[in-house]
Amino acid sequence: MIRYLWESCQIIKKKIKTVEWKIYKKKRCCRLKNSDFTIIASNCNGSFMYYDMGLSYLTPTVNLFLNMNDFDYAKFLNRGR
Repeated sequence: MIRYLWESCQIIKKKIKTVEWKIYKKKRCCRLKNSDFTIIASNCNGSFMYYDMGLSYLTPTVNLFLNMNDFDYAKFLNRGR
């Protein structure tokens, strides 16, 4: 009986977290004024931000991991000019 209650509470907790996350993302998307921007990241975090906001991927580093010792942001950004 206690195990059943525990599992039920865990399921409810998971559903609440899912709903809260959806509400949070919706609020963030409503606050977003410019949807045409590029995120430069050395790992996949930029892709997660695009995905969560429901935007198209406008970054040249999508799904790419760059070692910080081998990557110089200034040189990389200046190549685009």
